[in-house]
Amino acid sequence: MRYQTFGRQSGLRISEYVLGTSNFGSAPAAAGLAGAKAIFEDFVAAGGTTFDVSNIAQNGEAETVLGELLGRDRDEFVVITKYTATSQPDRRPTATGNSRKSMIRSLEESLRRLKTDYVDVFMPPYLSGMSAVREDRRMQVERVWLSCLLPVMVQSAVPPAPPPGSDR
Repeated sequence: MRYQTFGRQSGLRISEYVLGTSNFGSAPAAAGLAGAKAIFEDFVAAGGTTFDVSNIAQNGEAETVLGELLGRDRDEFVVITKYTATSQPDRRPTATGNSRKSMIRSLEESLRRLKTDYVDVFMPPYLSGMSAVREDRRMQVERVWLSCLLPVMVQSAVPPAPPPGSDR
C-alpha cells in the first residue's frame, strides 16, 4: 500500500485506497457484522488506513460498526465521515442541509456512534444549495479544522488576495 497527503496542505497522510464502509451493518443488503469485520481486517492487513462513512449509512449503523472495529487502535486510522442528510423519520428542516446547526448536530451524533472524540475529515457529500460555499467552508474549518471541498469550490469561496500595494 502506498500513502499520500490528503489535499495540498493538510499534512494528513492517507492510504492510497479508501475503504467505503456504507455497507457495514446488519440490514439484509449489508455485509453483516461478520462480513464487515472480515472486510475491515483484510483492508488493514493490506496496509489500508483510511475509512469513509456517512452519518446516514445503514441509518447510522455503519458508523457504529466502524467505531467498534477501530476500537483502541483508532489513532492508527483516518476516518472520513459526512453530513447533510438525516435518517430521522420526521426530517424537520433544521435536521438537514449544510447549516451550522445541522453540521454540529451531525458531528456530535457521529462522534457518539464512532466512539471517538474526533474525526479526521468531516464534510458535506455535496453542496446543499441553501448556504453559500464560503459559509459551508467557514463552518467546517471552525468546527473540525479540515475541510474537503473540491479545490475549485474552495478557490471560489476564498476571496483573492489584494494586489501588492493596494489599500484593500
